Amino acid sequence: MESGLSKITTLEELDRFLAESNERPIWLLKHSLACPLSTEGLREFQRFAASAADAGSFAVVEVQNARAISDELARRTEIRHETPQAIMFVHGRPRWHGSHWAITCEALGRATREIGSATGSGSG
Repeated sequence: MESGLSKITTLEELDRFLAESNERPIWLLKHSLACPLSTEGLREFQRFAASAADAGSFAVVEVQNARAISDELARRTEIRHETPQAIMFVHGRPRWHGSHWAITCEALGRATREIGSATGSGSG
């Protein structure tokens, strides 16, 4: 996984990562290894993570290798599973999510600015 991105493969890693959202926003991407559109979403997510390292922490769930994690995220957040799917968490709760073509570096930055200013977290 590219520098700055964690890979979530166990429920324990997921719990630790979600707990970080009490300190700063966290971003999670559900990624399908078999989908070209998901690969494009991953590129945009990586570009955002590289350009906005101060926007929080970043992780990826590869759904083919961590189906239980993907299913658990859908259960906990009540956000219907899609790939690619980016979710921003603040204080343990999903505050923004987007899928498919909505995952762009610009859209993630806009969400960070809007939600960060509303919660007192993040940049902007």
